Amino acid sequence: MKFLEKDLEQIIYETEPLELCKRGIYFLDGKALRQLRIGNYGVADLVYFNRELTTMDNKFEPFLNINIVELKKDKIGISALLQSVNYLKGIKSYIEQRKPKLHVSYNITLIGKTIDTSGSFIYLTDIINAGDCFGFNEFNSLSKLSYYTYDYNIDGLKFKSHCNYTLKDEGFKL
Repeated sequence: MKFLEKDLEQIIYETEPLELCKRGIYFLDGKALRQLRIGNYGVADLVYFNRELTTMDNKFEPFLNINIVELKKDKIGISALLQSVNYLKGIKSYIEQRKPKLHVSYNITLIGKTIDTSGSFIYLTDIINAGDCFGFNEFNSLSKLSYYTYDYNIDGLKFKSHCNYTLKDEGFKL
């Protein structure tokens, strides 16, 4: 009998968070949505939403913790990460349009049979996570990622920053 990605998804979706924690997945908590269509950004395997309260300026503010879970039956690598980043961007864009003042923390969890250790992908959790595999420490982490293009002409070298991309047609019916 073949073990399929949808089997993995069903097991994780139907299992209580405490039981998942006992089995080594520590932060899948909150309301889970399965096969979530995120406008034209795609369909995420699992997305967990966990509402919390945090203190900001000496008052309680609502806080939403979102964990995008991408499942692969076999190897996880850079393509799974980029697929998840696409979903994260769609969710972020949707929330910014619906509730622009909501404080949100975004997480990506990749789950697969094996991990691609052949290149630099394997090091991303050491840089992006804040000091440990679970992201509990707030120091020693990558806090910004920048993209630039350059143009070289008679006037010299010039750079252009690129950020805040969205799809031209996001597919949200707001």
